[in-house]
Amino acid sequence: MVWRPDQLGAFLDTAENERLYALFCVVAYCALRRGEAVGQKLAEVDYEAGALMIGPTIVQVGGKAVAKEDAKTDGSETWVRAGPEVMEPLRALRQRQIAEKLRWGPAWNDTGYVHTLQDGNPYDPGYVSNRFERVAFMAGLPPVSLRDVRHCAPTLPVSLRSPTCGRRPTHRGGRTSNPRSGYEPPIGIEPMTYALRVRRSNRLS
Repeated sequence: MVWRPDQLGAFLDTAENERLYALFCVVAYCALRRGEAVGQKLAEVDYEAGALMIGPTIVQVGGKAVAKEDAKTDGSETWVRAGPEVMEPLRALRQRQIAEKLRWGPAWNDTGYVHTLQDGNPYDPGYVSNRFERVAFMAGLPPVSLRDVRHCAPTLPVSLRSPTCGRRPTHRGGRTSNPRSGYEPPIGIEPMTYALRVRRSNRLS
């Protein structure tokens, strides 16, 4: 199953103070696979232009994290547009990473990854999935896998987009899913951003 927009908004609300918040945003909005998000390198993020390169991955093989330099498929190694709902968490994460590097000094591991532990080492993919499931449980949401959340990017923006909005979905590829009615955002507002705003508005009212 795939979460509805309000459910995805509820998850991101709950995850906002999580260390993995930026990674969850990347998966939800840009449709990166778990290994692609965990294995993302700093050199593959254009913080000014708002774009991500899909390249190296970190996968789990026999219970161990294994780094792979090639993208999963031949068409995977490409740039993906990312809006402020992705880039703002990524910029905040980068600033925190720089501060941690200064605090740890020589003990900090300069691995070059975007999403790292406090010591600079990348995450284990299994931990990312476990943490995702924990946050989803805390939010009271129906159980889905991190892979399912990735599919929110190709389905929900297409189904929610206003016919006159003219914006493209953020995800790579051109596949669409069955439209869902009743969630049309105002013209000119990204559908996922609107869903998140609606969720937070309802929470505060």
